[in-house]
Amino acid sequence: MYIAIVKTENNRIAKYQDYDDQADCQAHVDRVNPKFPGAFVYDNSANTPYRDLWIDGQTVTVVPFIDPVPTDQERIDASFPQTDVAQVLIDAFLELANEIQLLKGQSVYTRPQIKNWLKSKLP
Repeated sequence: MYIAIVKTENNRIAKYQDYDDQADCQAHVDRVNPKFPGAFVYDNSANTPYRDLWIDGQTVTVVPFIDPVPTDQERIDASFPQTDVAQVLIDAFLELANEIQLLKGQSVYTRPQIKNWLKSKLP
C-alpha cells in the first residue's frame, strides 16, 4: 500500500490518499503538486496506522504508539470505579476505619490519607 501524503501539520499527516499501486500514487502526487508542493509518496507496505507516522520534510518515521503511563489517580479510578455503589462503599469503609481509630484513641483518617493508603496497595 502507498500513501500520497499531500499535507502535513505539526509533523503529522493532515491530508492523504491511499493507493495499492505506486505509479497511481505518484500520478496523484504529481497532479496535486501545484496546490500542495510538499506532496510525496510513502511506501506503507507495513500498513502502519497513521497515528504512528511522524513526518519531517519528506521523511516518515514510524513511532510505535505507546499508551501513556497512567497517573496514580487513574490507577485508583480504574481499580475503584466511582459508581454510586463504589462511592457508598468507600464512604462506609472510611466511616468504619474512623470508628476504629476513635476507639483506639487515635486521630481519624482523611480522604487524602485513605487515597494514599490505596495507592500504596496498588502494584
